[in-house]
Amino acid sequence: MFFVKSFTQRNRAKGSKSVKSAVFLLIALTLLFMGCSDGNSPNGASDSVSLNGTWNDDWGTMKINTSANTIEYVGNNEGKIVNSPNYSAVNGVLIIEFTKYIEMDYSNWPEVTSAENPDNIGKFGALYWRDLKSDSVYMAEAWTMGSGGYEHVMYETIEEARAAFTMDKAGEYVDWSILGIYTK
Repeated sequence: MFFVKSFTQRNRAKGSKSVKSAVFLLIALTLLFMGCSDGNSPNGASDSVSLNGTWNDDWGTMKINTSANTIEYVGNNEGKIVNSPNYSAVNGVLIIEFTKYIEMDYSNWPEVTSAENPDNIGKFGALYWRDLKSDSVYMAEAWTMGSGGYEHVMYETIEEARAAFTMDKAGEYVDWSILGIYTK
């Protein structure tokens, strides 16, 4: 307010045109700054584009909480995010330490059975993402073709997982061409 008062006092002799210009400038700056993000948006996101949130695709729901560093495949696996990715990056990888692991058996398709597998709790897997936008993203876990079909790629130690799950190796684990998009 000091700026406007000082400006107008100095420019009274120049007439009301200067005062109107100063008021217009002040209003324009106020509107401009009202639209800026302060980094304190809901759910800990630094802006409107973030991996944080609840994502849905044709197969289910995934909840990623970037503040708590957790991930939940609703009704399935859960884990802690143990790396420090840029959650607003267009592409990235989460390294996950499983805290709950459910094995899915598709051998009698379309009948699918599931059972908890405590042997995989504490192991490390990965979730890759691509083309992140404010309301959509492609995501896929690290899988490989094994003798019985696709198998979840997991490692015993965080060091092994960090070496294996890098963005340049995403193509070894993910076939992006067959995946659907997740939406918020």
